[in-house]
Amino acid sequence: MKRIFSFAILIISLLHINVLQAQTDSSKIIKDSILIKGFYKNYQEYLNNNPSIRLNFSTKLFMASEDDSTIVRGEYTVIDTTDMFGDFWGFCDGENIFVPNGGLFQAKYWKLQSPGPNPYFFFGHRKGVLVVIPSAVIVGIMLSAGSFALPESYDLMFINDSGERLNVNEYNVKQLLKGNKTLLKKYKAEIYPTKGTMLDYILLYNESKLKN
Repeated sequence: MKRIFSFAILIISLLHINVLQAQTDSSKIIKDSILIKGFYKNYQEYLNNNPSIRLNFSTKLFMASEDDSTIVRGEYTVIDTTDMFGDFWGFCDGENIFVPNGGLFQAKYWKLQSPGPNPYFFFGHRKGVLVVIPSAVIVGIMLSAGSFALPESYDLMFINDSGERLNVNEYNVKQLLKGNKTLLKKYKAEIYPTKGTMLDYILLYNESKLKN
C-alpha cells in the first residue's frame, strides 16, 4: 500500500510539472516579440498583431484576488478623443491582450493567458482564491492534488479558429481538435479529461498550427 501511495504521489508531481511547462512554454508560440497597442476589429487583426484602431488609452488591471496576482481582467480609458469607434474584437495595451465577454450592463474584458492562435482566458465575476482541480484517476483512486490551479469563481474559456469565445469543455475541445486528427485521436483516448488536460491539448494544437 505504501508503494502504491508513493507511486501516486510521483504521478501527481509529473502531471503538475507537465501542465506548468505547457503554460510556461506557451509564451514561445507568439510570432511577434513586441505587441502593438490598439484595438482589434477582428480575430485576424489579433493574429497579425496589427490592430487597425490605434488611439491613445490607459488600462486598469484587475488581479484574481488579494492573494493571487494573476491578471485576469482589464478596463480601458481612451485619452484625448471622444470619437466612437464601434464594436471591436479585443484590445492590446502593448503588454497584455483583452477580449470582451459577459458583464451585466456592459462587457468585461478578460486577459488572454496564452499568446498566439486559440488563446485561453479566465472568466468570472467574483474575486476568489486558488483551488486545485483533480488531475487524474489512477487504479480507481481519485487523486486529491491536481495539475491545474483555477482561481475560485472563475472558469476557463478559449478562442476557436473562427475567433469565437467558447467554454473549455469536452465538446468544444473536440470540435477544435478536428483540425488535427492526431491530437483528436489522443484526446478521445483520455478517460477522465480535466480542465488541465483540455488546456494541454489546446496549447498543443496552437503550437502545431504555428509549425505548419
